[in-house]
Amino acid sequence: MTETGPVTAPGVRSSWRRHGSVWFMTGVVAVLWLVTRPYSGIIHDSKFYTFLALRMADPVHLDSDLFARFGRQDRFTLFSHLYAPVLVHLGVERGVMAMTVTAQACWLIGAFSLARALNANRVQALFAVAGLVALPSGYGAGLTFSYGEPFVTPRLFAEALSMVCLGCLVRGRLPMAAVTMVASAAFHPIMTVPVAGVLLLYAGARHRAWYAFATAAAALFGILAVLQVEPFTRLGVRLDPEWFRLTYLREPTAFLSRWTTADGVILVSQISLAVAMLRVVQPDCRQLLWAVLAVVASGFVMNGVGADLLRNQLLVNMQFWRATWLLEVIAHLSVAAFLFALWGNRIEQHPFARPLLFLGVLFLFAARFIPVLFVGAAFSLFWGAVYIWRPGRAVISSRRTSLIAFTTTVLVGLMTLYALLTRSDTADTALDRRWTDLAGFILCVLVIASAWRFVAFGTSAGPSARLKYALPAAIVLLCMAGVRWDQRTDWERFVEGRPVSTEELSSFVPDGSTFYWEGAAPLLWFRLRQTSYYSCMQAAGGMFYRGLALEAAHRADSFRFEKFRSESCKNPAIDQPIRVTAAEIRRSCIREPELDFIVVPDRISELPAREWVSPVQDVDSYFEGDTLVILHTERYYRYACAELRSSATNDTGSPLSTLVQPEIR
Repeated sequence: MTETGPVTAPGVRSSWRRHGSVWFMTGVVAVLWLVTRPYSGIIHDSKFYTFLALRMADPVHLDSDLFARFGRQDRFTLFSHLYAPVLVHLGVERGVMAMTVTAQACWLIGAFSLARALNANRVQALFAVAGLVALPSGYGAGLTFSYGEPFVTPRLFAEALSMVCLGCLVRGRLPMAAVTMVASAAFHPIMTVPVAGVLLLYAGARHRAWYAFATAAAALFGILAVLQVEPFTRLGVRLDPEWFRLTYLREPTAFLSRWTTADGVILVSQISLAVAMLRVVQPDCRQLLWAVLAVVASGFVMNGVGADLLRNQLLVNMQFWRATWLLEVIAHLSVAAFLFALWGNRIEQHPFARPLLFLGVLFLFAARFIPVLFVGAAFSLFWGAVYIWRPGRAVISSRRTSLIAFTTTVLVGLMTLYALLTRSDTADTALDRRWTDLAGFILCVLVIASAWRFVAFGTSAGPSARLKYALPAAIVLLCMAGVRWDQRTDWERFVEGRPVSTEELSSFVPDGSTFYWEGAAPLLWFRLRQTSYYSCMQAAGGMFYRGLALEAAHRADSFRFEKFRSESCKNPAIDQPIRVTAAEIRRSCIREPELDFIVVPDRISELPAREWVSPVQDVDSYFEGDTLVILHTERYYRYACAELRSSATNDTGSPLSTLVQPEIR
């Protein structure tokens, strides 16, 4: 008698295949997320929101900081109320990491919710999310912002709730869509405004009562503006010439006249992709795309007229061009279904359309790692969109179709090679970053290719056998991506509060003193819970508060020698960078009577100073003209302004303070 193993029922086998496919695609999404969004701690706008949460927890020590002195952006969000308790109970380092992971998990859930509304099954929805994660997420002038950010801000929660809102909208659950939209606005009103526009257009096309609701809401906003209720009162405020000049210099993203040709090329690539999709995707997605395109067009018109021409404060602050985040999310989330439709020749199309669109999506994916490829993406997607709306009437040979694809590939390849060979950042850290980006790119290609094969050919013979190999492969790739996820430097860990003996640092920074510490505002904020007198990044709220813009401009002129500043913080009257000297230190102390100490990594022999040697070396970079300078710092020197003011005299023996008077602000 022959023994046999346990028999698996067909229903169980089918269930294993189905759930195994879901787990495999979940692993694909996780790998792509870890590769494309490594953890760097408190960076970008996360610095501001983390500081505001700490200020809420400890207003006594941090309320007088320049960034919070003239007004706080967290007045219009619930985020700080949720973030502050986390930082208090877990500490900065663990609290920031926990909040980042939580926000990103919410974002992925929101993305899946919208993808599920647009796709027939969970595996296809997960593949759509994989495309959303893998494609470049930057938008705005200089790609300043991105969807699904790798750091914690209220934008992550607002985007998550907005995608849930749109998913409910597609499913026809309008009340739930309205509720989630309001919840999104409670986190970040600016990010939610375009979602409200899409909701109005999409729902209003079916129920005209929504237009009446929108009219009533507009009337309410007008009443609130008349009653001087923030932020609606800003509708009647116009930026005066000096405030506009400083904001225009500081915030290039807020004004369309400051956008560059490169920014336009990126925008063309995204719009072209969306327009091409209108010919292919399902009716629900098509209607959603039309609404998003209408909102984006309206946003750019309102931004150009309201901000660039009228200089209205509320319209400048609202930054209506940010609707492009929604365009990118919807377009990128639909790329998978779009490519499958092209692959299956489901529509009549011009013979040039398919190779151009496939090539355009390929360039768009690679542009995350090689930005110059946005040029190829814009070219291919634009002409692909033109051809897909012109179904071919004459038979065109495949040789000519291949020729245009080959020519485009060669041209874009040559541009990429030229860009790589002419890059000036040849420092060791830049080279290391290139290798890291290359490794991430290769890993993304392998993961996307595997997922494409799995989803595109999942119905052919042997799906169970493929799952046996696919799931372990996904786990291995997930472990590889997880190893490189935390990319914080030792200095960043030190700033966040990693335990290191800092007794000398405590005496180096007396409690209650005012400090200008060049390039180390995060150290003062997050490790020492001290205010920073000035840094370039603290001027970021100038577009919202006139007092902050003017005060930051004055302090920027007082510390002309600051190295770590962006182009927007530089004094336009100074052509060459100013070296830190004894005269410059004295000048800063005289111009800023509230300042107690100046700390710089430069030893000035003419001045008395106290030295502090950091247990962790800081590696930073700045530009001197067109030259990138990599600075390795571990020694800092503190200069006491009280001593310098008392000893500062001119050649005639008169106090120097009579020659350099502080400005009245």
